Amino acid sequence: MVNNGNISDGVGDWFYVYVKGDLTNSGSISNRSFITDGAITNNGTMSNYYLSLCKNLTWNSGSFAPSNLYFNGAAEQVVTLASGLPNVSCTGSNKNLRMESDLIFSQLSLGGDALLNMNSHKLAGVNGGIISGIATFSNVNTVEGLITLSGGSPTVIGDLTVASAATLRGRANLAVTGSLVNNGNISDGVGDWFYVYVKGDLTNNGSISNRSFITDGAITNTGSFSPRYFGAYVRYLSIWDSRNPPNGWSDKFTNGNNGLGTMNFVPRIDGPLSSGFRVDYTLTNNSGASVSGSKDISGVNWATEGRYSGQGYANVYFQFNYPSATGTYKMTASLIDSYGQIISTIGSENTITFP
Repeated sequence: MVNNGNISDGVGDWFYVYVKGDLTNSGSISNRSFITDGAITNNGTMSNYYLSLCKNLTWNSGSFAPSNLYFNGAAEQVVTLASGLPNVSCTGSNKNLRMESDLIFSQLSLGGDALLNMNSHKLAGVNGGIISGIATFSNVNTVEGLITLSGGSPTVIGDLTVASAATLRGRANLAVTGSLVNNGNISDGVGDWFYVYVKGDLTNNGSISNRSFITDGAITNTGSFSPRYFGAYVRYLSIWDSRNPPNGWSDKFTNGNNGLGTMNFVPRIDGPLSSGFRVDYTLTNNSGASVSGSKDISGVNWATEGRYSGQGYANVYFQFNYPSATGTYKMTASLIDSYGQIISTIGSENTITFP
């Protein structure tokens, strides 16, 4: 469909349009609802209340300000914007969006476990900047404005930079696989807690005050660094067969006395932590049989070491009976805060076999 004229609602009426193919607009489209199974190229004016497309969006010139924009394609949709979308709610069922321009938005909600490939462009939030339904962000140049991550455990692939005067906050568990440079503000959301894990290094020139911050790398701080919990996580698992101990601690052993004796399980926790924290563990085999338990760690004694100055660590000891079902088990342990939020989870690298 090519529009060089005007498509609008009638006087006191709403006009609904469906196009099977592509739309090229060089005129004006302002009707109530416009749906296309194809792509949209806009060189004119579009101000629909409801606009849905299943292929690429290219906004070259003119005005593009639908109230509600839906990306509903089954395959990757490529988006090129001439400017920002400060008053547009972007949503839809699509699980794969790739940007060919900066994305300036107020609300973005995609299909639950979606991938947003920023393709080295910036991600900027305005008027709330709420994001949900996105599991993975890749190739993000910088984060600008106000961005609020609403729920879930999103992952940023690669490095991430939070720009000066920007705020990254939310109710989420964010993981960054590369390094993080913060020149702005990282904080909890309003009435919410924000958990951040960084695989690489942290350079902080701004302010960090969220609930929990964990990094496996180095920290260079020239700003304000005051997360409530820093470096608190389950570092590794050790398992000891108390009836027939192997040579030292191990993640792998074979028990020849199935159903007899007990095992000791020792996760190492970096802390210290305030009261109310616990560690939950689960042993699960290939058939789904499991043994699980929990331990309050409020009263553990915290040793000291140089890895986190003033933080220290604790070895938390569990003891439980051998599983009644034979087979090969994997163990996981989670550090839980006093409000039931998971701060970190680790799985044993090797397996545990009960013949």
